[in-house]
Amino acid sequence: CLDVPTQSTTTACTTSGLAPMDAFVAKLNPGTNTGAQLLYCTYLGGTGTDIGLGVAVDASGNAYVTGSTDSPAFPTISGGILGKQTTPGGGIDAFVGKINNPATNTGSTNVQLTYFSFLGGTGTDVGNAITVDSVQGARVVGTTASSNFPTSNPIPGGGTLKGSQDAFVARLDTLGTTASTSEFVTLLGGSGTETGTGITLDTDTNTYVTGETTSTDFPTAAPFQAALKGPQDVFVSKLGPTLSFNVTVASPTANSANAGNQLSFTYTVTNTGDTTSNVAFSDNLAAGSGSAPVTFVSASASGGTCPTTPTDNKVLCNLGVINGGQSSTITVNLTPTGPGTIANSGTVTVGVFTASISIACSSGLPGGGTTCTPSTNPVTLEGQSPSTVTLVISTFPRVTTTAGLPRDGVRFLASLLPVAGLAFLGLGIGSRLNRRRRIMGGLFFLALMTLVLFQSACGGHSSTTTTTGTPAGTYTINVSATSGSFSQTTPITLVVQ
Repeated sequence: CLDVPTQSTTTACTTSGLAPMDAFVAKLNPGTNTGAQLLYCTYLGGTGTDIGLGVAVDASGNAYVTGSTDSPAFPTISGGILGKQTTPGGGIDAFVGKINNPATNTGSTNVQLTYFSFLGGTGTDVGNAITVDSVQGARVVGTTASSNFPTSNPIPGGGTLKGSQDAFVARLDTLGTTASTSEFVTLLGGSGTETGTGITLDTDTNTYVTGETTSTDFPTAAPFQAALKGPQDVFVSKLGPTLSFNVTVASPTANSANAGNQLSFTYTVTNTGDTTSNVAFSDNLAAGSGSAPVTFVSASASGGTCPTTPTDNKVLCNLGVINGGQSSTITVNLTPTGPGTIANSGTVTVGVFTASISIACSSGLPGGGTTCTPSTNPVTLEGQSPSTVTLVISTFPRVTTTAGLPRDGVRFLASLLPVAGLAFLGLGIGSRLNRRRRIMGGLFFLALMTLVLFQSACGGHSSTTTTTGTPAGTYTINVSATSGSFSQTTPITLVVQ
């Protein structure tokens, strides 16, 4: 694109105004097998020397660029959004530019410069790295040697240059929000020299920066390493947003209502601090319902979401990210079901919601040693991020066993029981009968014994049948998830064949 390469582009390049050295921005799709791989390419610069050092992209495909420039002016901004610093500070300045994501498949739409700001004083100032938050705020880190570097809403001690060269960290609102709290520019350094080289964000809009320092008095907080170990060390710093919110309450449209008629309570949450994410509004139905019984109807939040049903008599609305100076309006609708007074209350919280949830099979498991084991227990949930748990229900094969007395044991017992009685009978007879009758009695006794032995040898035997393992059938198992006093249960079906 810069030297009119052979690859075609889906959007034309801006080629006018080439200076001794200009920055450039290009979008490539090297993975495509058909069509253009170079989607757009443009110069970015004025009449001086302009160097691009960092680039980032937001969810809409807009590109954010930082670097250094000594040009007295840049191309015209499309859309009329003026930057924080519209004129150069002198010498070499850092800059932040935003380029839109052009319409695709038109073949004629150029990329546009939709935001641009200088950032610097009379010394040398360079933007080295950039990232972007979820509301198109450009976060940039760099280096300044300007004693009059234009700071705003700085961290404590970050308003003045400490050494010959400090790092700087800034958030610039590229949407044109006029509130001063939506932006900050702060210095970060000690009496030596610092260079800011890297920057990133977390989901709470905390800003993380890294770089190099030679200062023995570099500002530390909860440090892993509290002192400089060599002539130059790496530094890592975390900068959190200044939290400040105002909540105003609008009274219901009517001072009284009949049972069954809906009432609305409206809250306006205004961010008077830095741009903040993971903002939530919790409406406490239990504490603020007054003396009249009420039924929750619905809740809504501008720019956010609210659940359709309360949890533990609370409605937790996620307001997401609120830019500095911006507001979100929450409406809670209640219906009185009896006489009395109705009140309502709520609180604003900031941070990722975290909950520890225990999972168990509360009822319905079949017998036979069947077990229910979650892969993770308890489960920790953060914010709206889901968590996956595998529930393992272990069944066991059915085994049938038959237990009975052996034939030898049966034969012995069957023959033993009549022996004693017949023996005593023989003794009694022998005392009164003559010899011949004794012989006849003995032969009769032997015949009886032979019959008994044959009976025990040929007869049946007793047995006991036992079946172990999981019985066959269809089972409804209730799986419960419990966090504190709140619990929910869902049924699952288990089929054992």
